[in-house]
Amino acid sequence: MSQLSSGGRKTRIKTKKINKTLWFLVIFAILCVIATIICIFTTLNSRKNGETSLLESLTNKVESAEKMSLGDKAWTNGLEIENIELKEEPIIDPNMIIMESEPDYKYEINYEKISGLRNKEIQDKINNEIEEYVLSLKTKLDEHSECDQIYITASVVGNFSDVLSVNIYYSLLDNEDRSGDNNVYVNTGLNYRLDTGEKLKFEDLFRKDASIKQVLSSALYKAFAWQHAYSEDVDMTNNFNKTDYGYIENQTFKALAEYNKNPDIDFYFYPNMIYGIIRDFQFPIDMSKFSNSIAIYTKYVSDDKLYESSSLKKEFYAFTDMYLIDAFEAEGLKGDNFYYEIIRYPENEEGVNAEVKAVAQAKVDERLAHYFEIAKQNPDKAYMVSVMYYCDSKNSSSQGYQYNGYVAELDLDYFRKSMSEIVAKSRLQGRGDIGSYDYSMLDEDIEFYEEFSAYVDDYMKEEIEENITTKEQRKQEELEWEEERRRWAEEYGEE
Repeated sequence: MSQLSSGGRKTRIKTKKINKTLWFLVIFAILCVIATIICIFTTLNSRKNGETSLLESLTNKVESAEKMSLGDKAWTNGLEIENIELKEEPIIDPNMIIMESEPDYKYEINYEKISGLRNKEIQDKINNEIEEYVLSLKTKLDEHSECDQIYITASVVGNFSDVLSVNIYYSLLDNEDRSGDNNVYVNTGLNYRLDTGEKLKFEDLFRKDASIKQVLSSALYKAFAWQHAYSEDVDMTNNFNKTDYGYIENQTFKALAEYNKNPDIDFYFYPNMIYGIIRDFQFPIDMSKFSNSIAIYTKYVSDDKLYESSSLKKEFYAFTDMYLIDAFEAEGLKGDNFYYEIIRYPENEEGVNAEVKAVAQAKVDERLAHYFEIAKQNPDKAYMVSVMYYCDSKNSSSQGYQYNGYVAELDLDYFRKSMSEIVAKSRLQGRGDIGSYDYSMLDEDIEFYEEFSAYVDDYMKEEIEENITTKEQRKQEELEWEEERRRWAEEYGEE
């Protein structure tokens, strides 16, 4: 009997323990549900009020970097760039009796140094690291016995928003066969914060809430598609429907797998483009296409005065190519219906005929004044002028300046609402060589008004003839072109 009662007590004790465990689990589950409801409620409420939510804080998705939109502006850094050139060990051809020109060198090196930072310790650190890395690449020639020459360049390509990007490129060449299979071409990058001198990682280019893998997937797929299209094994005249998409998807998958193993990939960046490098495959990422994911424009902008002088800083539209940023001499708004931009091809002023240049500048000013008067006479319209001038015969016996420009006309309300976006869009266009821009190419709400061009040289400064194409002439030219195209189609049976 005692054994039975003892067994009963043990059973009751176990039952009590189970009941306590169940009650604990029930209470814990209820608390979890309540906590989840509170998090969801506070997240929705904070988003409504534009604040950071508790849930976002806990998941570490808070992002301090502001998003950049089309039409937003940024600033270049207040730095000066100096080029250093080194040539070592001339390659002498024993069969050449008289040296008619400068020989090739075993090592030909060009790299750039920065100056203008207040903090010289950071400045020296960055410059020393660039120099040391560039010079260390000389050993690459020893690793490739089939090559006998190396070119190394280190160029500042990203110089804005208090960050710096340096593209480092080297090529190993076989002098016996310059276009042969032995040659090696490699790109890499060094990237810095200018407030601390710290190196940037690839992930630092993006917002914390960005899906970097999605960005990479899109960019890699496009890059592999173009590589495949240009490969020797594929006829470019083939219809894209015949493209081996399986191959492209497979290459993209492999590159992403490599990124998963090592997210700290090589890269360098321009104001408009990031170039990622995975296993020696270089691919571009168009920042404007992923603007909501990009952080580099705002994330490291410092409140401190980093530079010795702010006069070197230049405001520009985000996602503009660096060569175009350097080319802009002036832009502005006059009145409330006239916008102008003046572009001049960057050049070394040494040897430029100042008198001829001054004449070209005066003629450009005359043109702008002329179109500004037209804008004042038509207050219900707006006008946008893009003009470019450049020296096209520097250091020759005759020196001249070419200038040309386009004028566009649009509705005043549309201009007031969209001017910044229109200009920003124009900066994203593939302009090819630096030149003036026809804004009427952007959309149908902007009409071509006039085109002008002229040439100024030191012999005929007083006899400048301008070529003008009016709106009516442009329409006539388009009609003639359409007629010519129709005749061609009829003759050759093409549409």
